[in-house]
Amino acid sequence: MGTGNTVVNGLKYYEINDRDDYLSTILGAFRHAALHLVDLAGSERVKESGAEGDRFKEMTYINSALSNLQNCIRSQLNKVLSYHY
Repeated sequence: MGTGNTVVNGLKYYEINDRDDYLSTILGAFRHAALHLVDLAGSERVKESGAEGDRFKEMTYINSALSNLQNCIRSQLNKVLSYHY
């Protein structure tokens, strides 16, 4: 299900760990709001992936961005007024 547009890179990590990203939107019936649920399949372990060069830089950037997103969400839950990343 949902694998028609799946792209898997030729990294060692994917030979043992086939995961897809997921996006879903839930719309409220009585309020004007939307909840977007996003599963980015977790951060990758760069050392285990066999990534090199540009692919290594890309994975490092993605992992950093996911960590910043996690910290932003945590700061919202803890009612922190601002979060600097």
